[in-house]
Amino acid sequence: MYSEREEFLIWLSCFELSWKKREEILSKVKTLDDFRSAVDFGKTNLTDGEIFNLQNASTKTFLSMHLESLKKAQVFCITQASADYPQSLYNIPEPPHCLYCVGKKELLKHKCIAIVGTRQATRYGKTVAEKFAKELSDAGFVIVSGLADGIDTAGHSGVMQDYLNNADFSSPALTIAVLGGGFNYFYPKSNLALFNQMAKHSLVISEYAPNVASHPFHFPYRNRIVVGLSKGVVVPEAGEKSGTSHTVEYALNSGIDVFAVPGQINSPASLGTNRLIKSAQGMCVTNVTDILEHFGVNRKEQPKKAIQLDADEQLIINALAEGDLHIDQLIEKTKLDIKKLNNLLTKLTMNGILVKLTGNYYEISDN
Repeated sequence: MYSEREEFLIWLSCFELSWKKREEILSKVKTLDDFRSAVDFGKTNLTDGEIFNLQNASTKTFLSMHLESLKKAQVFCITQASADYPQSLYNIPEPPHCLYCVGKKELLKHKCIAIVGTRQATRYGKTVAEKFAKELSDAGFVIVSGLADGIDTAGHSGVMQDYLNNADFSSPALTIAVLGGGFNYFYPKSNLALFNQMAKHSLVISEYAPNVASHPFHFPYRNRIVVGLSKGVVVPEAGEKSGTSHTVEYALNSGIDVFAVPGQINSPASLGTNRLIKSAQGMCVTNVTDILEHFGVNRKEQPKKAIQLDADEQLIINALAEGDLHIDQLIEKTKLDIKKLNNLLTKLTMNGILVKLTGNYYEISDN
């Protein structure tokens, strides 16, 4: 399944070494057999402890057990020696030597765009992230993010929710999550259900072996991969000192376009995005068409069906005429019982008449 070079890269990824130390080893030896016999590691920058750990685990048995555990967990690896390694990752600082993956690896061949932002997202930010993610995926882009709380979650959900609601599993859901730790130490736990769905229907990747726990410094470091996979970075909402600044910095240094969505001037959650626009580091976008036009992509207009609304459905539309409402507010305004209202909301959403927003809010679709 893997070449000797691929196996060596996978084996080396099992150890907590800096990228530079791994690179030093890889420049000296090609395979695990070479490692055991050909190099004097006393002349490297490796510590005595690191040398001991590497040599102690440099057995075929250790590697075989690791590969077998990955196979049982349905985890596969893409390394720098693999034919399907994304070439765009060579444009980022310290391109990962090995990527652990679960899901649909063909998504790595699609055009990708990142959606990132604050973990403390407002309903406005989540709504924008979901809307942009859905419309960009409808236009053929794969949405890349970090599966963190807030904007990341909303971006992935904007793709996954539509996919699951329509129960169309014939093709992958167009989204990729890049984790800051191993699969067995998934963080945050609140997104475990979303992680499991993405592992089935889209793609989740990490440069860390499954048993490597997340550390705070992993998250800004993994953002270079989010950028490396993407043609652009969309920031729906980011605070003044948001961790999103690392992602934006990687993008700007790599010559990748940054798109910022303006927010209220008195909202702390939008201070970062508004600053990006003010400093001209990020292009101001207010809809997905702005982004598609930048990339020369024509939005595919779907022919609209003529749908006859019944009296109860019209009640819902009338209630939403002045803006989005929570489901509890819809119950109060329409006087419909919860079961019937839910059925009608699902039908109207599936037909593209309504859009479900974060937190059980609904609005009339502008499509």
